[in-house]
Amino acid sequence: MGNATTSTWAKVIHGVPQGSILGPLLFLLFINDLPKFMRDKSMPILFADDTSVLISHSNLLDFKNDIKIIFTNLNEWFIQNLHFLNFSKMQFVNFATRNNNQMEIIIDHNNKTIPICNSTKFLGLTVDCTLSWRHHIDLVTKKLSTI
Repeated sequence: MGNATTSTWAKVIHGVPQGSILGPLLFLLFINDLPKFMRDKSMPILFADDTSVLISHSNLLDFKNDIKIIFTNLNEWFIQNLHFLNFSKMQFVNFATRNNNQMEIIIDHNNKTIPICNSTKFLGLTVDCTLSWRHHIDLVTKKLSTI
């Protein structure tokens, strides 16, 4: 075996120790009210500690307005619950058909902007902005070819 190291004992002032069984249960209880807080204009999807927010609107101006309202409400929920939005882990994907042009939407708060991406991973699937399977198939094929 290598060099064994141990952590020093410390008093836990807030939260629970990392790796405990209690942590995931408390997290689910903690975040359980988020969908009710946002449900009027969006559909939040919670899976473990990943949260996705789906927003749909047929009118571009109303769509942009809804995004700003939802983002403001989401940020307020995090502040009220003594958390913060981690902009380094946030992504924005504008889903549209190939026939529709992508629209320019900028979501920002306190001089931080959510990056716009052409694709994202969602529950292990790579989904692109046109809802094509091409990107996901290419990634899976590349992984399989290395085996």
